[in-house]
Amino acid sequence: MDVNKLKEVYKQKGAVILRDFLSEEWIQRGINGVEQVFANPSKYAQTFPYVYGEGHYFRDYGNWKDNVDIRDLIFKSPIVKAIADIVDSRSVTLYHDQTIVKDPRNMLLVGFQQRMSNYPFAGSQGCTAYVTLDRVPLETALKVVIGSHLWGKTFYPDGFNPQCVSEEAKSDQYETVPNIFAMHDLGIMEWSLNPGDVILYDMRCVVSTNGNATEHLQRALGLHFFGEDAKFVERPWPINPPFTGNLKMGDHPSKDPSMFPIVYPDSSRESA
Repeated sequence: MDVNKLKEVYKQKGAVILRDFLSEEWIQRGINGVEQVFANPSKYAQTFPYVYGEGHYFRDYGNWKDNVDIRDLIFKSPIVKAIADIVDSRSVTLYHDQTIVKDPRNMLLVGFQQRMSNYPFAGSQGCTAYVTLDRVPLETALKVVIGSHLWGKTFYPDGFNPQCVSEEAKSDQYETVPNIFAMHDLGIMEWSLNPGDVILYDMRCVVSTNGNATEHLQRALGLHFFGEDAKFVERPWPINPPFTGNLKMGDHPSKDPSMFPIVYPDSSRESA
């Protein structure tokens, strides 16, 4: 893995793909973890029926404390070291894990959104690791708008009505996500994926994904991390997932290590 090249691509474009990054053992641990969550979801689980066609989209959050396979994937796999290197941070703190299961035969496009704006944190080193556990063809792939992490904008969350924000909370820093497909000068990164591939993308990027056009389930994990510069901020909309910990404005998430543990460097892993 050419870390310097990956760092430069990530810095300029906002995302990189690590091909064949996880071993068969880690892939199986990920599958085990997802299957356990799917069978016994937490109180944060959400299931959405497809608008067109049959089937559902399932997601759940924050299972790492109770699920040893997901926890080990976070604390012991090579993912967090890669993130530390690529975002250029001396430490990496876990925000939360997301379990994703998509039923087959659906092509519905999820609206473009910005991951960071859903969360009560700000910073330039927020990174999501998208860990695919099944084959994903290009037409179903995650889409990342190239360079959108450099726009310097915070967008309203997908599906949120800006009119719900009080006049006191409104400011020039919040905008509605533009019509990406109408902006013909933009580039979009997307990749066909196989189990073991990992996408890393900056949480400030504008991203989207399709449903599941295949004939099989698509299972994945979204692992969300922060580097050294993250700070707790107020958002004038509901936080999803509602994980805020016992933090004060301006705090780094690791100020509440029971909720947001430091997962890199190695010396911090022993407390997990």
